[in-house]
Amino acid sequence: MSRRPSDALTPEAREARIAELRAQRRARMRKLALRSAIGMGVVVVGLLVVLYWLLQTVAGRDVLLAQITARLPAGSTFTYSSAEGPVAGPLTLRDVHFHLDDIDFTARRVTLDPDLRPLLGKRLRLDTMEVESAVLDMPPSPDEPFELPRWPDVLPQIELPINIQADTLVVDGFRYTSAGKTVIDVSSARGGIDIGDGYAEATALKLRSNLGNVSVDGHYRPGKRYATDLTVSAGFPAPRGKTPARLGLVARGDVRHMEVAVGGNAPAPVKLHLDVRGASKPDWALLAVSKQLDLSLFGVGAADAAPLAFDLQASGTDGGAAISGQARQGDNLVVIEPSHVRIDGTTLTVQPLAVQLLGGRITLRGHADFENTEDPTFKFAVNARDLKWGEADQRIDANADLGVAGRKAHWVAIGKADLARGKDTAKVDFDGRGDLEKVLLKTLQATTPAGSLDVTGQVGWAPQLAWDVQADLRDFDPGYFAAGWNGAVTGTLASQGAARDPAAGKGDGFDATLDIPQLGGRLRDRKLAGSGHFNLHGLNGDGKLDLTLGSSHVQAQGKVADTLDIDAQLSPLQLADLLPKATGNLSGTVRLTGPRNAPTIDADLSGNALKYDTYTAESISLRGHLPWTGHGGELALRGSAVQAGLLLDKLSVDARGAIQDLQLNVQADNPMASLTLAGSAQQKGESLVRRAGDPAHRAVQGRCLGTDPGRALHPGRQRLHPVRQLPGRRRWRHPVRLGRLATQRRERAFGQAATDTDPAMAAAQRRTPADLAR
Repeated sequence: MSRRPSDALTPEAREARIAELRAQRRARMRKLALRSAIGMGVVVVGLLVVLYWLLQTVAGRDVLLAQITARLPAGSTFTYSSAEGPVAGPLTLRDVHFHLDDIDFTARRVTLDPDLRPLLGKRLRLDTMEVESAVLDMPPSPDEPFELPRWPDVLPQIELPINIQADTLVVDGFRYTSAGKTVIDVSSARGGIDIGDGYAEATALKLRSNLGNVSVDGHYRPGKRYATDLTVSAGFPAPRGKTPARLGLVARGDVRHMEVAVGGNAPAPVKLHLDVRGASKPDWALLAVSKQLDLSLFGVGAADAAPLAFDLQASGTDGGAAISGQARQGDNLVVIEPSHVRIDGTTLTVQPLAVQLLGGRITLRGHADFENTEDPTFKFAVNARDLKWGEADQRIDANADLGVAGRKAHWVAIGKADLARGKDTAKVDFDGRGDLEKVLLKTLQATTPAGSLDVTGQVGWAPQLAWDVQADLRDFDPGYFAAGWNGAVTGTLASQGAARDPAAGKGDGFDATLDIPQLGGRLRDRKLAGSGHFNLHGLNGDGKLDLTLGSSHVQAQGKVADTLDIDAQLSPLQLADLLPKATGNLSGTVRLTGPRNAPTIDADLSGNALKYDTYTAESISLRGHLPWTGHGGELALRGSAVQAGLLLDKLSVDARGAIQDLQLNVQADNPMASLTLAGSAQQKGESLVRRAGDPAHRAVQGRCLGTDPGRALHPGRQRLHPVRQLPGRRRWRHPVRLGRLATQRRERAFGQAATDTDPAMAAAQRRTPADLAR
């Protein structure tokens, strides 16, 4: 049997052989490591070269953008007309369009200067982000089941897949729309933002928009116990003649203790303070006070609506709340008696809520269970006692009871009301059955001493407002519901319609009809007879009316579409027949024809002894024909003893030619002054401007009030040129320019004037002819 060579080696030789083998192995490992290092180096260098090529070169940018576009979700698009600069920034994309599902974004220009290193941590950091002329359209938020508020879940959450930080944000034109309607139009934004999953921070962020100017500074971190240190100030646009509203908000604290304060002027001081203490079972208190809050400054309600004054208090522990206070708007006062509301888990209990209004008291009691948020159950009762409206013998006293119970998908409402006017009484019975989308009017009957009103049909509110109702009047006395309008009306009415859905591309407005085959009887001790039919198609409509009330007879018919054809005849109209506090009469005809945005006016109207509220006129007339285009038109307005904020003994306005080529002469006199204005204007684009070479003039005559003859007592302070001296009066004449008459589609033309001799009268360019008369 042969032996291995190693068996013949001495121990010393064996150790030497092992050492040699180990050395060879280490050499091979060094060679392998060197080769691997060289290979890895080549790969890393290659990746760096590729990365550099993608991020720092134009060709790499185009490849990367093409790959991003190719990997977008199905049905989405991302396009741009041109790109400038590398991906590493600054990168400028022009005419950007991104579309994903119902989200659509366009921008004339987007410039990004990113810091690429934070991307490894799911964070997009931009040294600079610039956006120009952008539009973002998103669908309306889906309706979510109603849930009772819980602390701190009532505070807003912030959930984003990536954190975005822009140290310098520059936006010039950004419009956010939803369902085809503009929600906000931001003209400019400057500042810094940092927003991500569970936090948001703004640094000196200032926005200018159609809703107002807003400044935001601070942070809000719902992911860290709702830590908040936020300061917001806002200024809102105001109509001419009103003081703009300015409000500020300060929020400090976290879920354990948070305070929110709102203060400012709108136009009187406004104060709101909320203090919440406790993370699980909070104690809270709310105070809201203002002696004059003009809601129209925030785009709510009519511009001439009375301001709102209120003093409200609310406080509670955990789910309980005690509420009290009062609010007044004009002559309407609402007092909230000390009332109690409680939220216990998924149950809301009102026990009770009592309100004083119309001289009486209304209470609400009941409960609602939101355990099934999709179809909650509820049961409420409303009781009204000693309500009053109207004056003297026309005063109405009312008591009513209404009960509503069921589920959201199927509920019933039953109510009764008793009304009294003097010794006479009337009753109202209501029985309605509803669901998620509509209510069926099973019974809606009003019974007066001599007649009744029966209404049947249904009214829906989802997906859009819709109705289909019929009314049958048999000697019905509306004076029980509208004080002073006593009568016995007989007739039938039918109306049906629905709101259009802008999101479905059907436009705005309603599609509706109102049919009144015949009305008869008496109203306000006057004989009533009439009929009418009206159609509404979005922003267009047509109709016909023939109404006789007392000694008044009004006939009108026409259509409103791209072209107008409206004809009204008053033969005559006694204002007292239609307006209880008005007097005088109007007679004649008025007709509007032609394009909707450029109508022709034909009028032959006269009135005598007119009075409504503080407006009066001993006599007034409007006669003539004035087209929008062409020539040969003449329209004359004459008035005497006219009181419309200023007493005018005589008013004379003559318009000749056409609205697009207008010659205007105005003369107004009152005991203190006399004014004559003459000029002409032509339309250029959307505006009327003074015709070149036309030296329009104005003459003002008034009493000398001890002023320097070289100065005038009006805002322009221009120097007037004396024409002649009258005993106790002075007359001045100076040239003026009949400025833009600022006419736009569907708007009346208003005259504006400024002097040729003194630029200080530039402010007068916004005056109307009535301002000049004053």
